Amino acid sequence: MNKNTLLIGGVIVVLVGAGLYAYKGVSETKSLGGQIPAEQGQIESLQSFINTANVASGITSGAVFNYKPNGYGNPANFTVTRCVDEVRCDIAIRLEVARFQQSNSPSEDLAEVDILTNKVVSLHRAVPSYVTRDDISQAEIESIAREFISIVYPEFSSVESSLAYDPGMKRGRLNNGNYFFRWNDMSYKLPEGLSMDIPPFIQVGITSSGFIFGYDNTIQIARNISKEEINTTAQ
Repeated sequence: MNKNTLLIGGVIVVLVGAGLYAYKGVSETKSLGGQIPAEQGQIESLQSFINTANVASGITSGAVFNYKPNGYGNPANFTVTRCVDEVRCDIAIRLEVARFQQSNSPSEDLAEVDILTNKVVSLHRAVPSYVTRDDISQAEIESIAREFISIVYPEFSSVESSLAYDPGMKRGRLNNGNYFFRWNDMSYKLPEGLSMDIPPFIQVGITSSGFIFGYDNTIQIARNISKEEINTTAQ
């Protein structure tokens, strides 16, 4: 066997080995559904969350789950900034959520999942046509909202006493209106040099018939940021 034959054989072995390594890497990275494991975990968490919202809303049939990944970015309702001057403010603490969307009418359904905890931190969805339940009392609506929060955010019972309760309502043309049950963390403070537009909060948006169409929880985002990171960023 000459030297050229040995060289060609060595190249083939290297190429085959590289191909097997690449294939192995892809097979370990992708799930059977085509998602990477982290993304699959986010989808499963979102689906469980929406199932819980549907059960709380009294939905027993007709619901679909067609949420698709829609990139990553900073949470829509939680941004810690450092202002350089009166005009320019930059994001000081980089946070990342996975964004998802689902086609609906009259607007798309949107959701955000914290990539560090796989917890849903935001959901906004249109009221589907199959929701036809009659209006219920405000007391019943608030009870649904509170029970829902206790399931998706069990820590609520231990932090509620430190939050400022701020319920609200918007009248609608076709029903009694939409209710918003909100709790603000007014005690959350940032060091000098850092700021945020609104304090951390939890909010559930729910129709007069008891359908949960909105959820935001930036309190769990804020409480997952260590004081050390905040103080280091402020320096």
